[in-house]
Amino acid sequence: MTTIEVVARAEVRGGASNTSELVVQYQVHNPLALPVLVFDRRWDADRDALDEAWMDVLFDGDRVLLMRGYQSPPDGVMSEEAPVPYGRRLDPGETHTTELTMPLPLAERWPWLSLHREPLAPGEPHEVMLPRVELHLGWCVLQRADGLPDASRTPQEIDGERLHWLDGALIAGAQQTTAAALPMGALPGVRFAGGVR
Repeated sequence: MTTIEVVARAEVRGGASNTSELVVQYQVHNPLALPVLVFDRRWDADRDALDEAWMDVLFDGDRVLLMRGYQSPPDGVMSEEAPVPYGRRLDPGETHTTELTMPLPLAERWPWLSLHREPLAPGEPHEVMLPRVELHLGWCVLQRADGLPDASRTPQEIDGERLHWLDGALIAGAQQTTAAALPMGALPGVRFAGGVR
């Protein structure tokens, strides 16, 4: 076994379409002999707290990618504002469950979306139905804590979890991604309308 194990499920809750929400629950298990860092926690500076509902959302053809992890800037883009998630430490054999809610319809949001996607052409639909849903989690093996920068060697205890903060360049060089399909019906989405031509 060379990867973490992710089991995920989701359901739609609510009545009218303007009050419906997607509830996503996922369980991460570390079957490896070394600790791992799962990059699924991000700090909300405006609230001065962890953002429990943070999720990058990207539409790719007929599927929606729900992503938690570090999203590297595109080639040629220098950014000191790139959001960097915390690495949640899972020791060997440890399992953790996370649940979050997202309003429906899903709206695309991803740090580099305006550079990645051209604007919608006239007449292209903004609202779409997405029959396939996937959860993508970024993670890495924590080989040696003494190989980390001084400020990152000891995890911080935040909301009962042990979190390491790493520089985006460190994460980009080590991050792997594990995906899990969320079997459910089609979800409504609103496409990102902006972009650069």
